[in-house]
Amino acid sequence: MADQGRWFKLWASAPADDDLQRLSPAHRWAWAVFGLYTKVHGTRGCLVVSLDNAALAGQMGVTVGELFPVIHSFPHMHVEERLNPSRCLVVTWQNWHKYQEDTTM
Repeated sequence: MADQGRWFKLWASAPADDDLQRLSPAHRWAWAVFGLYTKVHGTRGCLVVSLDNAALAGQMGVTVGELFPVIHSFPHMHVEERLNPSRCLVVTWQNWHKYQEDTTM
């Protein structure tokens, strides 16, 4: 089940994050889109992504062939590749709960 949240928090410290700054501006956008996609389709910061997901690739501004290397380059997440039965990635954002969950309730 997805988080069903209406927003993806982008902390004000993100532009100063050294690891994010190492990404090209286009890949920083892809990172932000991937966060949104995780919010909609993932559960508590964990997401299974098919490596032939053309819709996600288009939203991120990359080709399907670039999807794996771009996601794998993102900082602050663990990426595990699964080859069987279909090629997919299991991506887990580090500290998702800390940065995305509303703990004020």
